[in-house]
Formats: sequence, C-alpha cells, structure tokens
Amino acid sequence: MVEEWRTNVAVNLKGSTTRAAESHLRAHILPKLGSLTLTEINTKIAQSFVAHLATGGRSRKTVENVLLTLSSILRKQEHGTTPAGSFTLAEITMPREGVKKEQRCFTDAEVGKILAAAPEPFGTILALTSVLGLRIGEVLALRVSDVDFSRKIVRVRQSVDAATRKVQAVKSQCQ
Repeated sequence: MVEEWRTNVAVNLKGSTTRAAESHLRAHILPKLGSLTLTEINTKIAQSFVAHLATGGRSRKTVENVLLTLSSILRKQEHGTTPAGSFTLAEITMPREGVKKEQRCFTDAEVGKILAAAPEPFGTILALTSVLGLRIGEVLALRVSDVDFSRKIVRVRQSVDAATRKVQAVKSQCQ
C-alpha cells in the first residue's frame, strides 16, 4: 500500500511534503505498524499508535502530522477512495498540547554583529531574513519585480526548495 501511495499520490505533492511523509513512514509508521495489514488498522490500533508517539516525547503537532500521513495512505486503496482501516481522525483523542518553551531570539546587537561579519551575498540574505521575517528560500527566490520601492512592499510569490533547489509557488502570498 505504501508503494501504491508513493506511485499514485506522493508524485502529486510538493517535494517538501513528500520528504516529510517519507520521514514519518521511516521513523514512525513502518516500525510500529508495518507488520499489520491495512484492515487491521482500526480505531484502537490508531489510538495506541498516537499514545506511543506522544509518550515518546513528540509534540502534538508532530503526532498530528504523522497521523495525517498515515490517514493519507489508508485513504488510497487500489481503486481510490474508500478507507482501508476502519477509523476516522475524529475518533482519535490527540495528546494535550504541552507548554511551549519560548524560543530564544537574537538581540539587535547580536544581529548587528552577525551582519557585520557575514560576507556578501550572505549579509544581504541575512539582513532580509531578519528585517522582513522571510524564510531563506523566500529570500533566494525574490526578484526585482517582487519589490515595489515606491510603496515599500515586498511580495513573496515563490520559494526555493531546500533539497531540490527548484523554485516553487508559495501557498499563500503575503506582503
């Protein structure tokens, strides 16, 4: 079933989505559920799998993402649309969200030191990421036409995929 999903579904997904799903398969789904047939994956098994993931120190978001990958695979049978297992995501009780640790941010002085020490073009790239809050792939895909100097607007229309280095459209455009 996984091979069928790779052939019929994964080829239509963005590269980053496919890489995440492959990581879920390799690290979580196949080691824990790989010995089961598709019809054996029911609500009880899925709930046990969620508990296993949660007790392993994974965040609620990670558990959700792994479960969505599993659900995507189960939905795709040989002829299409009927679920292989007998559970829905609504039947699964997800782990509670833990208290998130506040992320450390660079101070203005630290950013200044980093920018001063960075050779070009890295200084410019880092300046754009820090000042505009853009991701590195978004900065690398910027074109002069994306910048409206008179209105002081930068439009993020595409991004560079980190693994393939291919330019792709972003999910939602912002300014």
